[in-house]
Amino acid sequence: GYRYDVNVRATDRANNIEVGNSTSVFTVDRTTPIARPTYPSDQAFVKAILTLSGTADDSYENLGGGSGGRVYEAGISVSSVSVAIQRLSGDARWWRGGGVNDFDWSSQYWNDGTYSGYAGVGQSSGTWTYELPGNALSDGTSYYVVARVVDKGGNQQTVYTTNYFRVDTTSPTSRA
Repeated sequence: GYRYDVNVRATDRANNIEVGNSTSVFTVDRTTPIARPTYPSDQAFVKAILTLSGTADDSYENLGGGSGGRVYEAGISVSSVSVAIQRLSGDARWWRGGGVNDFDWSSQYWNDGTYSGYAGVGQSSGTWTYELPGNALSDGTSYYVVARVVDKGGNQQTVYTTNYFRVDTTSPTSRA
């Protein structure tokens, strides 16, 4: 995005000029932010999982490959990342948050994740997490997780990255 500084100084009919001026600063951000799940990784097998995590980015330098004057972004607030989790085995229901095995929603349901910006970069790049209660995911079941983000300028992600994973808590057996 671009940052604009608007400086205003008044002059009256007698040509008296205001001492100093009034300044207003604003940012125009048209960059669509992106959130991606990173844990569990795509096509992973996991034994237990209590926290889903990923990255979120609203920086033009990272997303658009630019530099120079377009270094201002609206940024991402703490509650701007949403996470949807679908159980693929059986009824293909969506996680609605709350209790154990709360896969009771028939359409995609977005749960609030927690965003945390990287130090030194501001709030335009960082990580997100979503906590699951213990035993929320079932053994032998496949799931997918998708994340989305809305920046402080109201730009919402519309193209998603989806990670598929399978829960496997059963110990293997060997035969001699």
